[in-house]
Amino acid sequence: MTRETVKQVSVEVRRSITSLQRTPQPLRSIQKLLSDLPEKISWVDKPPTDFVFEFQDPLYLPQEQGDQVLFIVQEALLNAYRHAHAKQITLTLESQGQDICISVQDNGIGFEQRAWWETSPNHFGMGVMHSRAARIGAILQIDSSIGNGTCVTLTLPRAGGNNRPIITEHAPAITVQKPIRQGITE
Repeated sequence: MTRETVKQVSVEVRRSITSLQRTPQPLRSIQKLLSDLPEKISWVDKPPTDFVFEFQDPLYLPQEQGDQVLFIVQEALLNAYRHAHAKQITLTLESQGQDICISVQDNGIGFEQRAWWETSPNHFGMGVMHSRAARIGAILQIDSSIGNGTCVTLTLPRAGGNNRPIITEHAPAITVQKPIRQGITE
């Protein structure tokens, strides 16, 4: 377990470092990013994932907030694969009032929420998910019970301010610049 955790952290750190050096990618909608995510996770015997997207128009997040959302959803999917032994997963993107909600629901074994830390002291995933959500002004809720699966819901307020995500229905113009690297001459 420790090796797997260290390996996953190493991959995330490398991905973060690489993102600082790469040329910005074309802006992609939340819908496209979420629908591509299960295919990017290498896992044997992945359960099928159904997508329920309430929005017809594409929705966009600023890069850093979008990255945090993807990390949270990826961790929820990995937990469903690794720990829940789910046979089916549903990924939902919907509106709730002025907020946008992204949920990952599985039909796996579930867990006792009040005791998860005591029974899994070496699992940091849920704590990291909560920290990532707080970092972007979002709310993360995890609902689970033994035998009834788990639902992870990330709520993103539409209005900006106080680190709140700014969600737009139209892609803002982006400028692609060559990265500046100090101390390196070409």
